Parts: sequence; structure tokens; C-alpha cells
Amino acid sequence: MNSNVGLRDGHTYVIAYPSVGVVKIGQSVYYAERVEQVIAHSPVPAEVVCAFVGLHHERELHERFAHIRKHREFFEDTRELREYLSSRKDALTHEEALKTSRFTRNRRKPRTSSEAQPISCGDDERLR
Repeated sequence: MNSNVGLRDGHTYVIAYPSVGVVKIGQSVYYAERVEQVIAHSPVPAEVVCAFVGLHHERELHERFAHIRKHREFFEDTRELREYLSSRKDALTHEEALKTSRFTRNRRKPRTSSEAQPISCGDDERLR
């Protein structure tokens, strides 16, 4: 991480995997690129639930929901979790988070959530 970056730079994100009932709570200074990467490399469909400005929210969410942790950054997608996230006035949509993202690793335009769709390996012509 860039040594000039503090805990208030970057974003904490929550990505849902509805078909398997889990969410990933992570953080990155490079929000747009990281979310795109996580969704693109997911073996199942994924969607951004919300994001928060600042890296420090990740620890708070991990501690608050430790009782529903499945593995590392993955948590059970429960009503309790969703209600808490909905109650947070500082929660951003994916599009809002893209607008507040200050850091980028590359110059290309980040994809919106509708453009960042995972593909199935079965759909890849090179595998046929």
C-alpha cells in the first residue's frame, strides 16, 4: 500500500454472493479495480451491496459480525447483517463509491456494476 495512504483513504466494500448465501467484507485503496476483480473472479454471480469511505470500517464490520463468519472475509448473509448495513447512513451504493474513489492503479475507466459481470468458464469459446 502507498505509504501516503491512511485509514480514511480507500473504501470498505460488501459484496454478496446470493446463490451461496454469503457476503465478502473487504477493503482496498483501489476500490474500483478491486471490486471489479473480485466480481470477475467469482465462480458464482456476485453483486456489490454497499461500500463505505475509509479502510477502518472493515475491522468494525468483521468484529461486529464475527459470530456469523464463515471463512476469513466471508460471512453468512443474514437479515441481521442486511438490516445493519441498511441502517448505516454512511453506506454508499457502488456507483457512489466509484465517484468518491480517489486512487487508481491504471488509467482505464472503471466498469459500473452492470458491466462487471462474471463469466462462466463454460461460455469461453477457447475451452471448446
